[in-house]
Amino acid sequence: MNALTLTCSRETVNLPSGATILVSFVAGKVLSSFENVAFQERQVFEAGELVLVRVLENSMGKPLRLSDLSIVVPEPGDLLVCLVGANASFKLDVIEVPRDSTATWIVVNRAGLVGQPVFGVADQNALLVKYVATLMLEKVPLKLVDRLPVQCGFEKPIIAVIGTDTNTGKTVTTAKLISELKQLGVKVGACKLTGICGDDPLSYFEAGADQVVDFSDAGRASTICNEQLAVEAALKCISYLQSNDVIVAEFGSSLLGQHPILPILSALNSAKLKVVVCGSEATAALGAMFLLSTVGVQPALFSGIMANSELACKILAQRTEISALSVNKQLIPSLLFEEMKNVETC
Repeated sequence: MNALTLTCSRETVNLPSGATILVSFVAGKVLSSFENVAFQERQVFEAGELVLVRVLENSMGKPLRLSDLSIVVPEPGDLLVCLVGANASFKLDVIEVPRDSTATWIVVNRAGLVGQPVFGVADQNALLVKYVATLMLEKVPLKLVDRLPVQCGFEKPIIAVIGTDTNTGKTVTTAKLISELKQLGVKVGACKLTGICGDDPLSYFEAGADQVVDFSDAGRASTICNEQLAVEAALKCISYLQSNDVIVAEFGSSLLGQHPILPILSALNSAKLKVVVCGSEATAALGAMFLLSTVGVQPALFSGIMANSELACKILAQRTEISALSVNKQLIPSLLFEEMKNVETC
């Protein structure tokens, strides 16, 4: 499915005859439902729209995951179908929904999220692209939609994996939790509740999750949006997974970022919510513990990169009496799930 034949009318944009178009992973979630779409040049963009872009430069050889799950390294001149969105992170490229169709844009992750640099200048190490056209269906821009049916109730135990920053071991910890729970014979639902559209959820399937969704399934390209909309998308994901015995939810970025992690945790807070804090060092973990306390949440476990440091584990144990366990050495789910199984359903 990575090479699609897409129709194009005379009134829209001319493409080279027989051109191969690479469809990114997140764009494939939308295009999988359609055989033919049209292209049209536009000046106004919204988050979640599908756009065709041409690669200008990829000096660092950044990869892109395609809709058939393969990974390629785009080269100058390649045509890509990506998803418009926004991203704000302490360590990654900062983009917003484009306002200028003539500017250089950036593809910020290998799943295919694209946007315009907030500070006006694209990082030369990024995957740089130029806008070509917007994908249209019956003269309406094709975009991400809410695919989750409305369901009610939050009866099942939830393990929330949060981080003090990016690259703290959240996804590795989430996958290990899923794997260990499956070894216990548990039916596991997994989701990513904040961040930008990515392919992290694929690792949940690889770890053995029975069911996987993320906020893009609820129609959000990014959770940098209206806080209420982001919370609603997260709650829909959790509600949709209620047929499982336990739900493991990863949160993106950090507690101090622009993704509404604390409001979502506050909405989910109950006797059946257990929070695992991943961090790179003990000081950040203590800061996260303080921030969680503002919404009445207490960490159940510390993990991530810092848990590989004996000193960090010792500091956290002395100051919090909460264990810090390395996913490489410990069985995390046995600690969390046994407690939650004993909580009566309301």
